[in-house]
Amino acid sequence: MNKRFRFSLLLLFAVAGCTTYVEVDGRRYAALSESEKQSLVDLSRRTLFKHLSRNLVTRAECEYANRHAPEFRVTYRGDRYGSAVLVWRTPGRQLEFHYEDDLTAEIPICSFATMEIPDHERRIQPDKSIPGR
Repeated sequence: MNKRFRFSLLLLFAVAGCTTYVEVDGRRYAALSESEKQSLVDLSRRTLFKHLSRNLVTRAECEYANRHAPEFRVTYRGDRYGSAVLVWRTPGRQLEFHYEDDLTAEIPICSFATMEIPDHERRIQPDKSIPGR
């Protein structure tokens, strides 16, 4: 075998051999690779910085997301197809990205939401001087 053919064969084996699968309701689906997951994380981080200019998030929240890995959940409905949720729980708010359908698309379907984290979950003591607290 010549070197080019052996290299091509080795590359093909490496790509084909690295695919991981998940089983959902008795069906086997190709799962996202680590690099595909990282692409969604990178896309989410870039989107956060775009939201910064629109005052939807704070600079501190963007910096938090850049320093910390998100919680990452995927529900498969096909090969690399389904829904993915990325969540950063900053000290004050929860930042969520929801990706749908083809999770490896160049521009995947995405929605973004924020949710305030209640004081008791932030370990902030309520102000006892305010009636009802």
